[in-house]
Amino acid sequence: MVAMMVAALSSFWLTSHLDWFMGYGPIHLLSIWVIICVVISVSAIRCGNIRRHRGFAVGAYLGTLGAAVGALAMPGRLLYTYFFT
Repeated sequence: MVAMMVAALSSFWLTSHLDWFMGYGPIHLLSIWVIICVVISVSAIRCGNIRRHRGFAVGAYLGTLGAAVGALAMPGRLLYTYFFT
């Protein structure tokens, strides 16, 4: 959870070439989703709600994977040039 939080928070210091709002793009929406999922997941496990914790932990994981795939699939990004050119 800490690693996902660090990755999601650190994405806000990176700007996107798809400028939706002040340099932020669609990948930043996934970062917001990951932050929300991690907070809810941790609070759910502290309350003993294992089912809710599991659901939001999986949501945070899938959001992190979505951000990675999004970074890879966007033309103009460094990872895109490494893999597709």
